[in-house]
Amino acid sequence: MLGINHEITHRIYSELSEILTRVNKVENNKPRMDSIISSQGVCRFSEKVFSDCPQIVKLAGDGTGDKIISKVVEGGTALFLENQSSDCISILAKGKSSRITRYIDKKYILMNEYISSFNVLIPESNGSGAFEPFSSPVISLPNESFADTFIAIGIFATNEEAENCLKYIRTKFARAMLGTLKVTQHNPKATWANVPLQDFSANSDIDWSRSVAEIDKQLYSKYGLSEAEIAFIESKVREM
Repeated sequence: MLGINHEITHRIYSELSEILTRVNKVENNKPRMDSIISSQGVCRFSEKVFSDCPQIVKLAGDGTGDKIISKVVEGGTALFLENQSSDCISILAKGKSSRITRYIDKKYILMNEYISSFNVLIPESNGSGAFEPFSSPVISLPNESFADTFIAIGIFATNEEAENCLKYIRTKFARAMLGTLKVTQHNPKATWANVPLQDFSANSDIDWSRSVAEIDKQLYSKYGLSEAEIAFIESKVREM
């Protein structure tokens, strides 16, 4: 059933309904991109951090619990280091003026499958609505974590798969499909429910070695888009 945001977007761009219908015929009941996207705040502190550094509770504020938030990472407690050392993992966070990376001992972090794998990181809040470029997506490697201002796409076994996924979210096609549900600055996993999930391995029906523009052409062909529908996407969706 269409959500209200989906309906609003379709009233503005009826072409999206037609494109989504074509996509659904090809994909049928297959998983979509929301199946490989983390929730916000998936990376969290272990209990030990609160016994060893109780001031974190005050710094984080009420309601954050064990969630790793950017202002705590930037807050300058002795737990966060500016240089890598043994038994540490990195944490990407949003600083006051730019992104920052800090390092923290693994014992203070609850390890999970996102931290143990390759992922594409994007801001949880990006732009003001549909079709906009993502702000500097990056690939995270195993033993790299992130604050709640980011969400992760992936749990990939290889860097190559993460690189291919990064190319995919740069395509105009993928961002047009995201635009069927994303109408505000936020892009949580639920907004990705209409974006087809691709095979990002070497066995894919998409040649990921090509440029983003050429991958778009492959996707247009895969889903049987008409010339008018292709022209709509090309004109409405900004390049990254």
